[in-house]
Amino acid sequence: MLSPNSFISEMRLITGYKRNHHHKCGFADVFLCDGVGNSAILELKLFNILGLYNGLINRKWESNPDFKQLENLDKKLKNESDECLMNRNYKYWCKDENQYKLVRVQEYMDEGFKHYLNTLQSGKANLERNKVGILEDRIIVDYGFSHLKGFLVSSFGSQRLLVKETYVKLLKINEINDN
Repeated sequence: MLSPNSFISEMRLITGYKRNHHHKCGFADVFLCDGVGNSAILELKLFNILGLYNGLINRKWESNPDFKQLENLDKKLKNESDECLMNRNYKYWCKDENQYKLVRVQEYMDEGFKHYLNTLQSGKANLERNKVGILEDRIIVDYGFSHLKGFLVSSFGSQRLLVKETYVKLLKINEINDN
């Protein structure tokens, strides 16, 4: 059992800036820290069956496909190799571009997770200076050295999970949970 002081759920990050100094927020699902310089980020990703199905057909979004087709895809995903899963196409709604986007699962996972890790490495966010980073009162960011490891748990349909982990990353900051 984890102490309430050793983790933060939905840690707020500033991941980028748009025009007119409007910032883009991201939320790390779970941030774990031991208070002495070691931390981990746990990110959860759902690749829903409808997005995976629409990635297969690669045409206009189909919001009401045949149930049997979705059930068959779900069964197929259960036994598919990790490599096949990562090479699948996935279609999702992109809020920034106001349209559906088609992307490879591997690319979607790698880019999003790498972006969060780099944001964490930036330290404390500064809205006045358009600096990306951690925007969280529950965390004290100090200069020093610490280690960060990332874990990404992805769900494909209803019967398949895939866990990827990053190498340990040396940070030039030290994050301390101040709960």
